[in-house]
Amino acid sequence: MQTVSELIGKPLLTRSGAYLGCVRNVQTDARCTRIRNLEYFDKEEEELLLPASAVAEYGADALVVKSAARQACKNCVPLPLKTRAFSHRGDELGAIDDFTREGLQLTGVTLSDGRTYPLERLRKVTDAAVLDLSDPAERADGNAAAARAEKERENAALSREAAAPSSTETPDGETLAGAANGNASAAGAPPRKQAGQALLTGKILPEPLLDARGNVLAPAGTRVTAEVIRRAMAHNKLFALTTIISRNFFQKR
Repeated sequence: MQTVSELIGKPLLTRSGAYLGCVRNVQTDARCTRIRNLEYFDKEEEELLLPASAVAEYGADALVVKSAARQACKNCVPLPLKTRAFSHRGDELGAIDDFTREGLQLTGVTLSDGRTYPLERLRKVTDAAVLDLSDPAERADGNAAAARAEKERENAALSREAAAPSSTETPDGETLAGAANGNASAAGAPPRKQAGQALLTGKILPEPLLDARGNVLAPAGTRVTAEVIRRAMAHNKLFALTTIISRNFFQKR
């Protein structure tokens, strides 16, 4: 059985034997079905991308590259290794430890406890991964019910927003909903909540902010600055940063 982890750390060599760098991770399409790019460090430790199709041989000890000049595939995402995984019912399963593969095609996801599930069980990966562990009969019978439940949740969320007060004062004297709800369009469109920097700057992180692979972007106890916000945006973690701050605020109330 082939795995993605077998590729991590392998050197990239040209057909003439020249060293290009070392693989640090892989990138896939948005649904995590196929390896599209290789992330690697070159001799100067600069991070670069190489399309998987540019590799002539995936050997046991090194990857032989046909051409390093090929353009990497666009709109690809890093493989979500070390991302926390939950069942479709919300039970925590551990973290994603590896993926099985056949060549470049991903076939399964392996969790930190050693269990491996077929890739079709992987329903969604954003800040966390969701695995559908229901049996086929349950999934078939539950489609209509799931659609109705989703609609009910949307209606309930709209009702809560409509009933929410216009502003919520924080212990710092700032308003959360006031800043978000003051942005109605000139055409009279309903206000939208927005994650603004003014609501984050100066706050203290109650827990570490992690990237998709579990690396620490900002440790717990860090005061949020413009640099922390830029770092979160660069790793698509602005929503996660906002969630950490907001969750801590509402837990205190």
